[in-house]
Amino acid sequence: MLALTATGLGRVTAFGAAATGSNDMGVGLGDTASNFSPLNDIAIFLLALSMLVGRLEIFPPLWLCLPDFWK
Repeated sequence: MLALTATGLGRVTAFGAAATGSNDMGVGLGDTASNFSPLNDIAIFLLALSMLVGRLEIFPPLWLCLPDFWK
């Protein structure tokens, strides 16, 4: 949320977008209540990263990078 507010979003919009991105909540708050088009590219990148980490989809590719996986 702090990183999103640093990109220029308001606190309500940043909180709603962060909750939506990491929890797959569905709807946002503030400017993102209808869609995410008002966000800048950096905020969208941060939300995409949050989505990957929040859904634990980051761990299978990381496991592929471990040498023990390939033994």
